[in-house]
This record gives sequence, structure tokens and C-alpha cells, in this order.
Amino acid sequence: MTKRDFFRIVIRLFALYLLLLTVINFIPANISYLTFDFSIWPVLIILGSAVLMLSLFFFLLPR
Repeated sequence: MTKRDFFRIVIRLFALYLLLLTVINFIPANISYLTFDFSIWPVLIILGSAVLMLSLFFFLLPR
């Protein structure tokens, strides 16, 4: 294993951590905001944040 392979593994693990953080913590915690006042802005903010985190996940995966 070279140093380059090691850092690829570290980056992939960090990306996987971000994906799990998004799915397990971020989305369910922010969906509770929708129960108080259902309007379009909280939905857009939650979806935009989730898309941003998921795009960061796919960006960090080295090919």
C-alpha cells in the first residue's frame, strides 16, 4: 500500500462519514421543523442542505 492509496482510503472514509451523518442525523433532525409551520422555505433549505452534503460526498470519492 502506497501513501497515495492510504490517503484515498482516508478520503473515502470521510466521505462515507459525511453520508451517514446526513442520512442519520441531519435530515431527521430538520424534518421536525416542518411540523411547526409548513411552508416552502424550510423544505427548500432542508433539501438544499442535503443536496449540498450529498454532492460533497460524491465529490470526495476519488475515481
